[in-house]
Amino acid sequence: MRQLLLDIPFLSGPSFSDFIPGVNQELLAYLANWHKTGEKWVYIWGEKGCGKSHLLKAAVNAFIESGEKAGYFESGHIPDLSWLESHDLLALDDTHLLDAEGQVALFVLLNQVKEGKCHLLLSGDNAPSLLKIRPDVSTRLGYGLVFHVHSLTDWDKKEALSAYARSRDLKVSSEIIEYLLNHTQRDMPSLIQLLDTLLMSSLETKRPITLALLREILAVS
Repeated sequence: MRQLLLDIPFLSGPSFSDFIPGVNQELLAYLANWHKTGEKWVYIWGEKGCGKSHLLKAAVNAFIESGEKAGYFESGHIPDLSWLESHDLLALDDTHLLDAEGQVALFVLLNQVKEGKCHLLLSGDNAPSLLKIRPDVSTRLGYGLVFHVHSLTDWDKKEALSAYARSRDLKVSSEIIEYLLNHTQRDMPSLIQLLDTLLMSSLETKRPITLALLREILAVS
């Protein structure tokens, strides 16, 4: 199992403040105050692009900003048990991708975390009982708090894209945002990536952000 740990803050990366909650207000509020509770692990699940990775990275940033040590592991990688002693939070993304060895390692990790200071924030593509992993692991995941991360509505996505552009001191018309929603992939990571490409192209070519420029980008992508 290859291990990937981000030991340094994400800096200007994901935060709870730039997550558009939609109907996920309860989850967002809980995670923002999680370190004040006694809950040792939280499992969040939802479809691809609903914001799970954003929330995991935001939690890592929040712990680091409060002076604690946190690490992020992606694509179903499980850290060694020694990380539990030196970290206050481990964020484990995409647990549904764990192979047989990884599932055993997660089971052991969940057993050990109950006795220490470390918190676990885990994500997957389905509710624990529906994950295609060992039954003892999925059952153990369900012992913690479980939240369903709901995808944003079209209105929420429009608000999120507009806010993202404003955070970069750029104005994007509602016409362009409507076009993105109606003619491209609709998950937020894909939409943000396209918007980034549009903004960068506008800066590089010194052209205004127009529908014509967006269509040119889509034609060659």
